Formats: sequence, structure tokens, C-alpha cells
Amino acid sequence: MSKRKILIAEDEKYTRNTLSFVLENAGYQVVEAKNGQETLHLILQMKQSGHPIDLLILDIEMSGLTGWQVLDELRRHQASIPTIVITGLIDEQMLQRIRNNGGPECLKKPFEPKEFTACVSRALKEQTQLKEKSN
Repeated sequence: MSKRKILIAEDEKYTRNTLSFVLENAGYQVVEAKNGQETLHLILQMKQSGHPIDLLILDIEMSGLTGWQVLDELRRHQASIPTIVITGLIDEQMLQRIRNNGGPECLKKPFEPKEFTACVSRALKEQTQLKEKSN
């Protein structure tokens, strides 16, 4: 089985590099994007090429398109993708409201690598279970 492909969309280079390092060490294939436009382009391009992204790690506050705008554009293009939103600008009450309304999984910065990889593993497991149920 090939490595699961994860796109990290994060405008802060240090954070993006750190998350990539953590995921690569956990055995995942990582693709990086530094802004919302690049994120949207990569997802659509990889989907069209037949090598779609398995999971999107998406910062909410990025230049150009915000994370929320990227999610809106993906819906518009009918390119839904399992997503973990990361942000430092949201309070716990807002995080809970997003989760309770079926929104993407959310992690509030800063978070520990162990918490991050557990969240990624959980999201990919849920994706696999959904695919198995639909077959």
C-alpha cells in the first residue's frame, strides 16, 4: 500500500516545515502549500491527475484565500477532502461549535506533535471507514 498523501497548507514557513517533519517521520507523504491559492491549485491538479490528496491540514489565516475560502472553493468545485483546520485565532467555544456542526476537525495552535499525529491518524481512519461503508 502506498503512503497516505497529506497536504499542509500553512503560510508560516517554520510551522509548515515542522509539521512536514513530524508527518514524514510518521510515515506519510507530504506536499506543502504556502497560501490559499496554491492549496486550491494543488488539490484540484492532483485530483485531476488521479493522485488525490488523502488529507488536508489547513491553516485558517493565510494570505490571499483564507482557509475558510479554500474550503468554500473546494465545495464549489465538488472536491471535498478530509480536512484538519489549524489556527491560533479561535477560542475553545468556537472550536466545539465547529465540531458539533459537522465541520472539519480543528486543532488550536500551539499543539504537541503527539496530539497532531493522533488527530491525523484519526482523520485518515475515519476516511477509510467511510470509503469501506460506501463500497
